[in-house]
Amino acid sequence: MAGSGKLLPICIICEQVPQDGIVGGVVVNGNFICAKCEDELLSITTDDVKYRLFQEKLKKIWL
Repeated sequence: MAGSGKLLPICIICEQVPQDGIVGGVVVNGNFICAKCEDELLSITTDDVKYRLFQEKLKKIWL
């Protein structure tokens, strides 16, 4: 993607670069969350296995 003119943010949850670059997610307090993880975050419940993972990853936003 070098030279494509896209910013290449890394999601703080899945640690991947979205195909759409910076427009493929949201920036919260200087930390990027991709649209896929954002959607999953909005639908996750406390009973979900990934809940603790999301909880730990999101702590980075406030640290």
